[in-house]
Amino acid sequence: GNLPLLPDPDSETLTFSRREGLYVLTQSAGETVQEVRITPDGLRVTQGLLKRSGKVILKVDFGGRLRVGNRTMPQQVRLRAPDADLDLLVEFREAEHGYQFKGDPFVFDCPSGVDVQPLNCF
Repeated sequence: GNLPLLPDPDSETLTFSRREGLYVLTQSAGETVQEVRITPDGLRVTQGLLKRSGKVILKVDFGGRLRVGNRTMPQQVRLRAPDADLDLLVEFREAEHGYQFKGDPFVFDCPSGVDVQPLNCF
């Protein structure tokens, strides 16, 4: 998949951070600023950062690489939303390209005793 970008930014710049060794795409729309860090070959996003009024509201880090057929995907995805006290890490051990799910893979029964708390969109 792709990291979603701001739909209609007021401004957009692409710079190279020598300190990080990464390209940084910065988009602004009013009080919202998005930064996307990209490897020098332009093939991988390593981080996405969303700020509103200078405050980080969402940070997504992509780590490691997992080969799936002739493609690669992040082995780890870490999502942090400080205001929502949310810090999630998803790690993939293996993946299969072209697998067809039966039914809805994201609908499942939670084990008994688990506290289910719906999360609102940002």
